[in-house]
Amino acid sequence: MPNDLANPKASCLLKMTHPSFDAFRLAFRDPVSRVRLNTDVSESYYSRIERITITGGYLDGLDIKFSDHLNSIIGGRGTGKSTLIECIRYAMGMNTSTKSAQKQHEDILKEMLCSLKLLFSRSLW
Repeated sequence: MPNDLANPKASCLLKMTHPSFDAFRLAFRDPVSRVRLNTDVSESYYSRIERITITGGYLDGLDIKFSDHLNSIIGGRGTGKSTLIECIRYAMGMNTSTKSAQKQHEDILKEMLCSLKLLFSRSLW
């Protein structure tokens, strides 16, 4: 138990999506990632994709606002999961690791021929 807790001004931070008693209880089920003493918090930032908007091409009209927490891409064959990932890879300037993946990447981009907009944000802890 930290010595700081004896101080009457001691406080801690709890990470919750929406403040509620259930979220409070849930935070203590995973204290390593959800509970911090104020004295232990250092300013650590992380970047995340906040939103993707696609105009034209196979995914025309797609506008996705991503969660601050966990995001997953689920769908059947041919629904655009890989296309979405390749669009994000393209917008971020990331290269593929193999020649076959590069060929697939280029084929997907040829189908797209669109406008792609990624919105990033930078958050604290």
